[in-house]
Amino acid sequence: MPEITDLSTIEYRNTSLQEHPIGKNVAQKFWEDRLRDNLNESGTGCSGIGLQFNRWLYRLRAHRFRQILTGLTIDPDKTRVLDVGSGAGFYIRQWRLQGVRQLEGLDFSKSSVGYLQAAYPECTFHLADVTDPDLAVPSARYDIITAFDVLFHIVDDEDYRAALNNLCRMLKPGGVLIFSENFTHHEHARGGNYHYSRTLLQIGSMLEEAGLQLDCRRPMFILMNAPDDSTSRLLHACWRRVRFIAQRGEMFGWIMGAILYPVDRMLTVLLNESPTTEIAVCQRQGERVDDQVSG
Repeated sequence: MPEITDLSTIEYRNTSLQEHPIGKNVAQKFWEDRLRDNLNESGTGCSGIGLQFNRWLYRLRAHRFRQILTGLTIDPDKTRVLDVGSGAGFYIRQWRLQGVRQLEGLDFSKSSVGYLQAAYPECTFHLADVTDPDLAVPSARYDIITAFDVLFHIVDDEDYRAALNNLCRMLKPGGVLIFSENFTHHEHARGGNYHYSRTLLQIGSMLEEAGLQLDCRRPMFILMNAPDDSTSRLLHACWRRVRFIAQRGEMFGWIMGAILYPVDRMLTVLLNESPTTEIAVCQRQGERVDDQVSG
């Protein structure tokens, strides 16, 4: 049986609730309920657009993930990896396909950890909140940490800082953090109860405070997600149309994804900036790796 670190008795702090009137316990319940009923691409992906369109989104995520890894030196037998916000296990599967043996996951959803425990008995999973300042995971343990589609769901800035501090602390010196964010270039950050888009400047400053050096950013999507980092009326109108069609039913979502996937796959390689989600690669400051990330 895999090891589960049960930190379900975490005492949640109550910070900056005037700006974001939702406590972490409420956010945890939201994700617990969502994942309990949908431990698949629909439960962890974009809400309201169906399973089939989300599956196309995850195909592109997998493609971009593999491209990012081509720029890193990974020994499947020796590299210790932690996947934060494991959800339904998509990136656990991606790491397993890479042959990584020392693989661990972390999520604050009991539904997620229970499912992953049964699905991947060879791995170790931690039931924990990455924003907890007393996170009970050993320091300097991991060579690589991934945190995809996690950080922009942390709406409170202090919790965001705590998460980055924890991620840095858990990395070995010179270790690599790979995560996704929206990195907006303007100040009209889109916020909500469960989603908050920060600017590139804000994120860069918080990364530096935590001891993480941002080495590169690459597009995750171009057309297949909400263009939070764009003021183009045309792009926003296109995304509204995509959502409208995908919401008509799973067949329509599949067709729309099949049309957009090859276009987005090409554009994510050709363009250096994205109007929506990007993948970032950081290193824990102190040591640098000579490898250059490609793609």
